[in-house]
Amino acid sequence: MAILFYQLRKLNLKKSLVVILAAGLVAGLLSSPFVKAAGPQFNIFPIAFSPTLNHDMPLIDAKNITQGIGYSTSQSDHDNGVPAAAGDIIEFSIYYHNGVPNTDANVANNALVRASVIPVGGTAAMSHQFGATISASNAAAVTASSRGGDMVVNIQGGQALPLSYSGQHGFV
Repeated sequence: MAILFYQLRKLNLKKSLVVILAAGLVAGLLSSPFVKAAGPQFNIFPIAFSPTLNHDMPLIDAKNITQGIGYSTSQSDHDNGVPAAAGDIIEFSIYYHNGVPNTDANVANNALVRASVIPVGGTAAMSHQFGATISASNAAAVTASSRGGDMVVNIQGGQALPLSYSGQHGFV
C-alpha cells in the first residue's frame, strides 16, 4: 500500500485530475443522446402478427366469428380488412403494452383506451373504419393508424349496411 501511495505522489496529480475530468465529461456528453427519458411509452416495438419477443401486435385488429376468419396474420392481411355480410359477428382486439422497464416512474397514470368508427355507428356504409387510441396522463397518445393501421370491415353483397354493438361484439 505504501508503494502505491508513493507512486501516486510521484505523478503530477494536477495533470492526472484534468485528464480524468475531461474523460468523464466526454463520456457523459457522448452517452446523453442514448439515455431514455423516464415515463410510460405504449406500443414502442415493431409490429408482428404473432406473439414475438420485443414486438407488439397491431393496436387494433378484428376477426369475423361467423365466417371463421381469424385475426390478421400479416400487414397485407390487416390492410385488406375483414369481410362481413348481414348477420355476421365481428370481434375486435385492442392491444396495448407499456414497453419500458417496470419501475414506479414508468407506471401509466389514468390510462385510457378509446375506439372510434367512421361512419358513426348505425350509419349504413360499404366499409366501416375502426381506429383506437391509447393514452395516459403521463404518456404520449398512440394511435392505431401509426401502430399497424386502422381496421376496416368491408361489407359483402353489394348493399350498404349499418353495424351495431352488443357490448362484446360488433354485428352487421
